[in-house]
Amino acid sequence: MTRTVTLSGGELDGLRFDVGDDIEAIAHHAAHGGTYVLTGDLGVWTPKVEPETIETATEHLGGLEETLPTGLLSLVTHARIGRRVLIVGSRHKDALHHWRKVADVADDASSLVRTNGAERIRFAAGGWIAPVSVRSKSWRGLAADVLYVARDVTDEALDPLLPTLATSKVGVVLREKGRE
Repeated sequence: MTRTVTLSGGELDGLRFDVGDDIEAIAHHAAHGGTYVLTGDLGVWTPKVEPETIETATEHLGGLEETLPTGLLSLVTHARIGRRVLIVGSRHKDALHHWRKVADVADDASSLVRTNGAERIRFAAGGWIAPVSVRSKSWRGLAADVLYVARDVTDEALDPLLPTLATSKVGVVLREKGRE
């Protein structure tokens, strides 16, 4: 079933869209800086809540450095400020292993999808964290800001994933190190 919603506020104020009954929000490329949260037949503009810096995002995570391997904590920080993060493993299950550690402590995530093959942690500022394997092509077409690379992934295996950083303003590659 579908319903027609009228958007209120933001760039798309007054426009009407037909959406499925199960749709709770609309994020549109023409509506930068937020989403429309749907209630019945009305979509209300909700601006992104975005921390100003990495430092303010990190303050929220105090004490978690003891529960996550070195480097994984920074992924939550990057995603909280709106960056797109890929956890890269030599196999999907390796990347998923790290992703689950992050998912267990991401209590401020706006959504958490654990569906096999579609795992993703989303944050209010628009950032997300997803696991990918260098063996599959599931990452094709994705744009990322940060790649967290498991220690068993070679530079040669990582090369095909580097174009995911092409549109990023930051383009960070972090290598796994430290404790497990």
